[in-house]
Amino acid sequence: MDWVYIPDIKSITSVTKRTIDVFATITESLEVKFQSKTTDCLRQQINSTMKKIMTYRQNMGFPELDKLFYLLDGMVLGVVGSHDQTASSKKSVVERVHNKIVKLVSSSNSIRPIPTFDKKTTKEYYRKVDEINKQTMTHKHIYKKLQRQKEMYLTGERKVKKYESCLNTTELSRYCNAHKLSSSQLTTTDKSIRRFQTKLNNKKQEASEIAKRYQILLTKEKTTRNTLLLLEKELLDDIQFNLVERIQSGLVCLKYILASQTNKFYELLPQIDNFDCRLAAELIIAKLSSKYQFSSPNWRGVDFLVQ
Repeated sequence: MDWVYIPDIKSITSVTKRTIDVFATITESLEVKFQSKTTDCLRQQINSTMKKIMTYRQNMGFPELDKLFYLLDGMVLGVVGSHDQTASSKKSVVERVHNKIVKLVSSSNSIRPIPTFDKKTTKEYYRKVDEINKQTMTHKHIYKKLQRQKEMYLTGERKVKKYESCLNTTELSRYCNAHKLSSSQLTTTDKSIRRFQTKLNNKKQEASEIAKRYQILLTKEKTTRNTLLLLEKELLDDIQFNLVERIQSGLVCLKYILASQTNKFYELLPQIDNFDCRLAAELIIAKLSSKYQFSSPNWRGVDFLVQ
């Protein structure tokens, strides 16, 4: 069974905006803002950032995206602790900030994520999805014709075998009983043989024509299938590339902030390095795409299936 993914562009861009774009925008922004050495200013920035993180931190059913926000959360709290200048312990400062996060959440203060997919890119994706849908409809239409041609061929093949059997039986009977048959009986038998031979030739000719039409349809199906797979690959590769690049950008900024601002860097570094950006992108695309499934066409003994 083969299949083609047809991505839901609206869902993919929406989820990306609420998760990956937020993560990357925050880390890219804080990479610059965390250069400040003023503790009060930094703490104020931290509180504002944490409000925005929690505003967007929604469980979308993608564990990989939850991991991103877990890393971001750990980074922000780690920096809060390392910059604290009060008499309280770092742990208590982190706890106090973390406990106040929910109270600080305000949708009116939400950041404006820099989009991974801008309007021009999104418009082009919609155009490509339309083309994939058109090719899908064409492919389904050809498959239905292939199914009908196969049924016609199998029916014709049964008739060919039937007349071959009748011809062979009649010829064998004439050969074995020639000495027992009268002249008129031999003439009648010869006529039957010629009749069966004519019908057999006609059925073979019909089967040959059906086979030719089937081969033409097979060529069309292969061309359409290859076009469909190429369109899918080009679109999914582009979506995946943009998702991976955006996640990696956020993770690189996250590393820089941790390395320059806090000793928590070595605690989170293995988790950052182990994060599989490509897998995250693939799972997002797979979950937010529909599937066009079909079986590979075959000349004999294979049922065709279109969903």
